[in-house]
Amino acid sequence: MPKGLFAILLFSATTAFSAPQLQTELQPDDVWLRVTALQSDISNESFDPQGRKTDSYSITSSTKNVSAVIGLDNSTSATPILGVQYLKDKSGNYKAERFIASAGLKKKSTSGQNAAIFLRYEHNPEDNQIDYYSIQGALQTTRGSSNFYNEVSVGINLPVNTSNLKGYKTISLLNNLKISSQHAIDYIVRSYISISDDPSYEVSLGPSYGLGGEAAFNTSPLHSFSISVHRTYSSSTTSVAFVGNYEEEYESTNLAMSFLARF
Repeated sequence: MPKGLFAILLFSATTAFSAPQLQTELQPDDVWLRVTALQSDISNESFDPQGRKTDSYSITSSTKNVSAVIGLDNSTSATPILGVQYLKDKSGNYKAERFIASAGLKKKSTSGQNAAIFLRYEHNPEDNQIDYYSIQGALQTTRGSSNFYNEVSVGINLPVNTSNLKGYKTISLLNNLKISSQHAIDYIVRSYISISDDPSYEVSLGPSYGLGGEAAFNTSPLHSFSISVHRTYSSSTTSVAFVGNYEEEYESTNLAMSFLARF
């Protein structure tokens, strides 16, 4: 597996109400605290230039994530947003920690649609890991107070201090469609695609894309428990002079459970 690709591969009736789940739904003075446990099962298949399968393997990784986000009181028309995350990854003997700090602004347009922009910095304290800057913009594309809330976001991920390395830059497009049912359950359908630049002249990375869904059980207007499942796909090609192209295909099944508290 090309270096960096693993990281790219890394969701009875009661009183009816819909609780905010998506980042553009954050309101002034909101405080969200989320705890998430994620397990990813990643499989790989390798093919020679003649299209014959030469190897296959699978790995399992887990991630624990604790995050907090705050919507500050807005004295203007825009709401400042601050966030922090702590993530702990494990796959076999591999263990790593990550820290993410973010800052952004959310604004509601004259037509009532929410828009937000975020700047993030991800720090990986391990010596052989890379830090990242990222910028993300999100836009609510639905209007009014219907049972459908759609959010589209575009993100760019840039590595820090890798002038002597090639690759690791990623651009992604994500769509979240939230459907509020007549019960205290929100359903979220997610789809995404991301493109990364190639890590070397010999290795080219195909686009990574995925689809999944989440069911958020709103036990109260301030608390939600959610279960999500997502499938992702990606590929890479390694060119060997005078031999041909060796293909690798990757699939990942991601199962997550999370608890969200709003204050």
